[in-house]
Formats: sequence, structure tokens, C-alpha cells
Amino acid sequence: MAEALLCPLTVALSSVLTLSWLERHGAARPERSLESVAVIMRGDHVERELWDELSDELAHMSAEHAVSPHLIFLTATETARGYASRERSVLARELPGLLTSERQLPASIRTDALLHIVRTLNADPTVQAISIHLPLPSAVDAPRVFAALCAEKDAQGLGALNYRELCLKLGRPIAVPPIAAAVLEALRRGTVALEGRRAVVLGRSSTVGGPIAQLLMRSNATVTVVTSFTPAADVPAIVRSADVLVATTNVPNSVRGAWLKRGVAVIDVGKGGAGSERAPTGTPKLGDVRLDEAMTVASFVAPSPNGVERLLLPMLARNVLDCTRASLDELLPELIEQPSAAGSHSFSSPLASPEWKFRQRLEVGRAESGADCT
Repeated sequence: MAEALLCPLTVALSSVLTLSWLERHGAARPERSLESVAVIMRGDHVERELWDELSDELAHMSAEHAVSPHLIFLTATETARGYASRERSVLARELPGLLTSERQLPASIRTDALLHIVRTLNADPTVQAISIHLPLPSAVDAPRVFAALCAEKDAQGLGALNYRELCLKLGRPIAVPPIAAAVLEALRRGTVALEGRRAVVLGRSSTVGGPIAQLLMRSNATVTVVTSFTPAADVPAIVRSADVLVATTNVPNSVRGAWLKRGVAVIDVGKGGAGSERAPTGTPKLGDVRLDEAMTVASFVAPSPNGVERLLLPMLARNVLDCTRASLDELLPELIEQPSAAGSHSFSSPLASPEWKFRQRLEVGRAESGADCT
């Protein structure tokens, strides 16, 4: 496999409780830059490795189960259609055995109509995963729509059932938001340990900062989240306490090297400059962290650009494979039948089975949300 070059900053990573998408392959060997202290992650190299791994997984799944996963994109805005078009093109090139389709919805669509479409797809056995692409029209109640997704088909990991499992200490989400998975993957590839370390997340959005913080806590890190209500004067000191820093504010070069503790691991998720949708033509792409300054202090850095954003689509594809496994009951085992001493068969106690409890939570969640899954 190709080696991945990694960027400035260090942090420790421990295994993430029963999350199948983090229990896979060994970390690539990083290389250090001669001009800096930090190891810099090359997102394009890691992306290539991930596509190769996913291709092998898909081939094994197809051979064993004779199934071709089908991911359907739901789009209702031009911005969402642009994202979906690019993603489908890359998926077709990298994973030709993964089927994709797009259902373009009118910008005038209302919440009830979209709910009906989602519930119909929940019950469609030919669809293994659903990606509701943001942004949605302003008239649509997005939380209600995502709440209607069944966990086994929630490709973005933003549905109410998977999000709830993510927030539970012993929860078992089938899928998590790709950006959060990408951050953990970057730390794993950089052999950054998380258990017992102090992590700081700048930003708390429900699609980026929030899920990242939850995954870091599940990795047994002590997590501090900086929000827009955190006094600005306190931010440098909070950042300086971090063993691991994840920046998600989209404010270019807002994190300076003087704020960083020596040896910190830095993950820059920011999309400032040309990464912003409103940036003028010709604007350079910039992350939240001043890279040249961070490289002289950090031990590992995943920069922006060419960092974790290169891992988003592979993480989405991994979610699709995990959703497909869930539909095959590989992630949702029934109670295990065990031989008794008398030679007859009995079942292990449901109350002692984490899988049974997980199924029970899913069934309760479906009843609450109205999700009807095949």
C-alpha cells in the first residue's frame, strides 16, 4: 500500500467502542518534514489507501452475499445537486460495484412530501443507503426529515437514531457523520493516542463539531468545546491546554502558533478562503490554523486543504457498506442460541446482550420517529 505523508501535531488514539468503521487496518507509517517539527498528513495519499481498502471490502461483500450496495441521493437545491454530482462521479470511478442514483426534488417541496419519500425509501429493499444532501429548502423541517430515516439506511449518520446512539456511552451507531469519522481516521493514521488526553474542539455544529466531540469522548479523551459564546479572551488559553486540537470554525488563519502547546496534534477542518461557498474567484484555500506557525510547534498536523476533507467521501462509502451489512444483519445479530448442559438449546439472557439492547433501542426509536425499515 502507498505510504501516507502526515502533517504537524501529535495526539493519542485509542480504539473506539464497537464502532466497526474504526476497527479496520493498521496505520500507515508517517514521514517527517526536514524543515519542521510536525508530521504532516497528505490527505490525497491517505484517500488512495482508503479507496483500495474499501474496494477490497466491497469485493468481499459482493462475493459472499451477492449484493451490490445501492446509495440514493436526495437533492432539492442546486448546491446539493452539485455536491451529489461530484460525489457520484468519484464513487463510480473508485467503487464501480457500488450503485448510486439521484432523486432530484423540486425546490418547492414541503416537509410532508419529503417525509413520504424518505419513508418509502426506508421500506424499499433495493436501496441500502440514503443520503439527504444539505442544504434543503428553507420550507423543509430538516430535523423532522432526518428523524424519519431508519438507522440502517442513514448514509450520513445524521438521522435521529444513529445520532442518539453516537451520544450514548455504550451506543452502537451504524453510521456516523463522515467528517467526524475522517477526523478519527486521520488521528489513527497518525498513531495519535486519545485515551486520557485533553482534546479541544473549536466549533459545535450538529454536522461537524458536535459529532467530532462525541467521537473523541468515546475514545476516552477529555473534551472541551469552544463555542461562539466562549469569551474570546479565554480561547488562546483553552487552545494551549490541548493535546489534540480540532478546528472547525471556517475563520482563515485564526489559530496562531503561539496558542499551541508543543507536541500537540492538530486537525484543521476549516474551509476558509476559496473553501467558502461565498469566496470570490481566485481566493486561495485556507484552513483555520496558521500552518507555517503550527508546523514548528505541533507533532502531527492534518492541514486544510489536502487533509481530512479528502477522506470525507471514503468515509461516506464506508457508511454505505456498514448500512449494507446492517441490512444483512451482520451488525444487528439476533440473540445467540447456545447449547445447554442437557443437550437442548437455550438463549442467552436478553438483558445481558448489548446487541439485543441495541435492537430494542432501534425499535423504540423507529416507533417514535415513524421510520419503517425493511
